[in-house]
Amino acid sequence: MAAAASKRSRFSRLAVTTLKYGLYVALLGFVALAVAVGIAWSSLPDYDSLRASPQGQTVRVRAADGTVVYEMGPSYGQWLDYEEIPEVMRDAMVAVEDRRFRMHPGVDPIGISRGVWVAFRDGDQVRGVSTISQQLARNLFLTNSRSFGRKLREGILALAMERKFSKDQMLELYLNRVYFGGGAYGIDAASRRFFGHSARELELSEAAVIAGLVKANSVRYFTDWALNRLDMLVDETRAPLDVWTTLDLDMQTRAVEAVRAHTPEGAQGALVALDRDGAVRAMVGGTDYVTSNYNRAVTAQRQPGSAWKLFVYLAALENGYTPDDAVVDEPVQWAGWSPRNSSGRYAGEVDIRTAFAYSINTVAAQLGSEVGLHTVADMAQRFGITTPINTHPAMVLGTSNVRLIDMTRAFASVSAQGVAVVPYGIVRVTMEDPRVNEEIEIYRAEIDSSRVLVASYVAAEMTDLLQTAVNTGTGRAAQIGRPVAGKTGTTSSNKDGWFIGFSSGLTTGVWMGRDDNRAVGGLQGGRAPARAFADFMRFAVSGRPVEEFDTEVTLPEWQLEDEDEAYFGDPYEEIFVDENGMPIEKPSLPGDPDGLGEPVAPYDGVEVRRGDQDDELLRQREPDRGQPRDSRAPPSAPGNAPQRPPRQPPGDGGGSSAIRAEDPIL
Repeated sequence: MAAAASKRSRFSRLAVTTLKYGLYVALLGFVALAVAVGIAWSSLPDYDSLRASPQGQTVRVRAADGTVVYEMGPSYGQWLDYEEIPEVMRDAMVAVEDRRFRMHPGVDPIGISRGVWVAFRDGDQVRGVSTISQQLARNLFLTNSRSFGRKLREGILALAMERKFSKDQMLELYLNRVYFGGGAYGIDAASRRFFGHSARELELSEAAVIAGLVKANSVRYFTDWALNRLDMLVDETRAPLDVWTTLDLDMQTRAVEAVRAHTPEGAQGALVALDRDGAVRAMVGGTDYVTSNYNRAVTAQRQPGSAWKLFVYLAALENGYTPDDAVVDEPVQWAGWSPRNSSGRYAGEVDIRTAFAYSINTVAAQLGSEVGLHTVADMAQRFGITTPINTHPAMVLGTSNVRLIDMTRAFASVSAQGVAVVPYGIVRVTMEDPRVNEEIEIYRAEIDSSRVLVASYVAAEMTDLLQTAVNTGTGRAAQIGRPVAGKTGTTSSNKDGWFIGFSSGLTTGVWMGRDDNRAVGGLQGGRAPARAFADFMRFAVSGRPVEEFDTEVTLPEWQLEDEDEAYFGDPYEEIFVDENGMPIEKPSLPGDPDGLGEPVAPYDGVEVRRGDQDDELLRQREPDRGQPRDSRAPPSAPGNAPQRPPRQPPGDGGGSSAIRAEDPIL
């Protein structure tokens, strides 16, 4: 009893000591913050100076055609006093930008807490927590660097400005300096440009539109992403900069329309379009930037479903498989895991091309088992997947979270014949040299096309499979009247839908789903995402020449070598051996007493469902040798042809027999 009491006493003393030192640290931190705010307060110019003298660095972001699409920096519009700004305009801006503006001291603890939680949940940096006061401090006194130090100074300045100026003065400064798009700075310029009259006459509906313009220039997802990399490219922090980007405004407009038109109600959508060198031509991070500036195209991590099979089949092709090789769609057991096809049916013997086109899960599992999980993971990382990859067997069906931009990059590298494609958004950065009054270039992007990820024949074979998936498989809704190669992806219960593909040198990835990860009806990758892809791509490539895919390959010698001839003599003489390699007599098939190897009966048209969780039926028919190989339907008589024995998992790709897929991907 005494020992227990002594232990409790020591614990209590430790708790009190910890609390005491914690309070000391908090007090010191508060004092340091107060001193910093006081110093900043004393150095602030007076209000009239801020009205008269624009300060801070100006950064103009230009599209590929040179059009200014976004500008950060000082305002040059006509100034309106606070009383001259209609109340509906003031209220609308607060509602859109900073709902707790009248309550917080310059920084918003509630908003910061929410931003930190979202960043922790998604493994990304804190975003979207700047108040009106912080934005004003940044525009007036700071650069556009995204560093932690700049954010700290921004917060201190915001607190200091709130001590020196009233809320009304802060809002007046903000409304007269903010950029509304279309070259309009300040609400008066915006009102005259968009409605043809002074801001003094703004009505409620007009004020709501102008307030929304701060965030609803559809390019903001792209500019946020591009500018986040600017401070890593240039050191200049004071002189005005022109940032020339890869953005195609016409493609961007069509991308926004396609995502909004096809995203199911209650869900979000994202799109990324990469040119053949990695230039980002369009980026949509959500259905509405005003509602949410969270960029799902580059930040969100979601399960890719069967779109992940790109890496499984790339690994199989690199390890000796070809599109025409036969595999067997049959029940599979792997380390205690039993993948299934959504229909619950099996097609028997099919070729690799057909298995991929119809996204048959059991075949992907067999291939993953044979080449090894670590081989598949290595292939994904090789092609640009930057998120952690699990090595459970169900990984081969897409249970590892990925980013849309990374998956789009991987497909673009296949389109580039196996050469690495790296997304980029800034082409060059320029500034005016005041000494000679000329524009000088301080950065230009350099494209590296020297890194080969897989041999060109592997990329050609993969393109063959991807083209078939669009021509006859799960991606038929993505057809646009010219050659398209791509893949669908659907996770269990329709939580995520994907389509990623390429045509005429442009690669586009589309994702749809809910932020809360709830199921969405009609979200299969072969439906809404594929339709959004087709809607966008028909426009995006309309001015480009039609490009046929090069799927003709010359295999390396090690794949052309005839192993039968090397070990058993005449390759045209069928030899059967037992498990010890000893010759045995050729067995006869049922109904084939002469041992001629003739099939017992013709294929009988069995119907099976495709494996990528889509409700459409895969109609089996007898192969037509007169058709091109990429449009041939699969054979359909399970059991009529000799089947391979189930493949056993290799030593490096297995796992504990206790490993099971918690949420199997269909």
